[in-house]
Amino acid sequence: MTPIFVASQHGHLECLQYLLGAAKEAGKESLVDVGAEDGATPLMIAVQNGHINCMNLLLSRGADPDKRTTDNVTALHLAVQSNAQDCLNVLLTRMDVQKFINGCLLPFQKRKRPFPGSPMLSPLHLAVDWGSHGCLQALLDAGFPVDGLLLPADLPAQRLPLGGPPRYETALCYAALKQEIVSMEILLAAGACPNAISPETISPLSAALTSPTGRELKLLLEHGAELNYCREGLIPTNECLLVTLGDYNCLVRALRLGLDLRLCFGSDVDDDTEAATIAPFLNSLFHQGQSQEHCLRIFWVLRVFMQSQPALQDIASVAFRKAKTAFRSKIDVAAWTSLLSSLEQPLSLACQCRIAVRRHLLSIHGNFFESAFTRLKLPQRIYDFLVYSELGLPDLWASG
Repeated sequence: MTPIFVASQHGHLECLQYLLGAAKEAGKESLVDVGAEDGATPLMIAVQNGHINCMNLLLSRGADPDKRTTDNVTALHLAVQSNAQDCLNVLLTRMDVQKFINGCLLPFQKRKRPFPGSPMLSPLHLAVDWGSHGCLQALLDAGFPVDGLLLPADLPAQRLPLGGPPRYETALCYAALKQEIVSMEILLAAGACPNAISPETISPLSAALTSPTGRELKLLLEHGAELNYCREGLIPTNECLLVTLGDYNCLVRALRLGLDLRLCFGSDVDDDTEAATIAPFLNSLFHQGQSQEHCLRIFWVLRVFMQSQPALQDIASVAFRKAKTAFRSKIDVAAWTSLLSSLEQPLSLACQCRIAVRRHLLSIHGNFFESAFTRLKLPQRIYDFLVYSELGLPDLWASG
């Protein structure tokens, strides 16, 4: 590190003025952009620490705001990370914003990038990550596309257990995953799409489904998000069931909101279900050591939401074989046999009527159709039956 870098780091303005003057007299004006081994410049460290006077001085002496570290970090990134909105506002006036945006695009989004090497991290996602709400709004006001910048997702199996696309997330999707409700509100107000914007992107809904309170999910649905979306050419065509398999309350919430299981198994499970189409479901169900009790409980829940019991029986039979391998000597044969035996029987007429009534109201009122039951002033026993109170989630938006 140079003395200029250290002075910028600690906000010593008079010292910085002297050092920059000395560098100019010695013909070493380039020292204004020399700093740490990773390529961090005095301007970057001044911005990171919110020293706006030092930042302005460095810019007046020719500091390059577009410089990048070896990790593709710029002064703008550091301003967002530190929530230094004053510094960010100045930088936005001194930079080529469109060039910066192009530098954040992923390879499949743009054939030729203006910067060499890997694309830069989206500052929108960074603002979400650090809760820098003022900076997020400033970036959007400066022209950063609300849905145009993507972040490659790690795709841990508990989130989205798929081997192929989608594998990128918009800033809204990332905010839903991080349960950053304020960032979500800012992005939605700026016109962010509540659904997947392309086959390559994850649906924000699938990211919000695992929220303990469901606040993020409710917000997206209120802004027009589609729970029963359908991806052409992929198995399954809807990943929402897979995402919720690890959390009982999240699963019940999604099903009560009207999640169509026929989409989630990759085919019309009321007609025919092949082993290949249920593989993602089974892989997710048995992922990361889920208990046998949890796996069985999932099937008992699905049983009361599916009209086609033979189709579910076929799925459960394959699951039983997989359970024998997963749990070995601990396999509860009696419990699995009881499940399979129950699936040999048709669903009761009352349960089939419940499914039919709920589907009808869903088509009229949308995902919040259960509120219609309240307005009807039904007897408590009938109301409890229609909202699946036997599953133990009386309040859809209660904390899990």
